This record gives sequence, structure tokens and C-alpha cells, in this order.
Amino acid sequence: MKPYSALTAEQRAQVAYLFADEAFGTDASAYLYEVDKGGAVTRRKPDTEKQSPLSTARTTSINVKAVRDEHVTAAQVETATMHMDALAAFIAEKIYQPTFEEVTNS
Repeated sequence: MKPYSALTAEQRAQVAYLFADEAFGTDASAYLYEVDKGGAVTRRKPDTEKQSPLSTARTTSINVKAVRDEHVTAAQVETATMHMDALAAFIAEKIYQPTFEEVTNS
């Protein structure tokens, strides 16, 4: 396991992508990182010596709302499929429709 300071710039970019430290407000240097033989970061674990309340994710209240179960009927599935097929056909027609542009010498 390597500390954040020992990682290369490419590995730090992997850490930012894999663990979204910048987006969620965690301190990337408060973790130890496991690097495979190819140099890719595979996992991390908290560095117990550097963990502090400020290095963990920001805490905010989360409201969870229950969503009622929806049972989709066969007719709704058929209608949705028909609309998706029509949209796909329209897009394909626009993409592959030959367009001609007149070019004149000025």
C-alpha cells in the first residue's frame, strides 16, 4: 500500500476518477492505495494515522422518499417500443439522408 504522496500523476488521476475525492470532499491523502503490477490503482484503505473528522466525507442530511411500485402493462411496453423504433428510424433517416449543397465561385 502506498500513500497518496507516493503516487504518480497518472495514478492520482485514477484516484480522482475511481474514488471521486474532489466531488465528495474526501481527503485523498488520508488513504493508502494498492497499485497492481501494471501501475493501476486497484483499491484503497484508510490510513489510520491520518484519519480525522475533517478528512472524511462532508456530512449532510439526506432525505429519502419512497417511490410507489409501478407495474408496467404490456400495452405500455408496446407503445414505448413503438416510439423508440420511430425515433430511431427518424434519426437514421436524418443521418443517412443525402444532402446537396450548391457551391459557387465568388
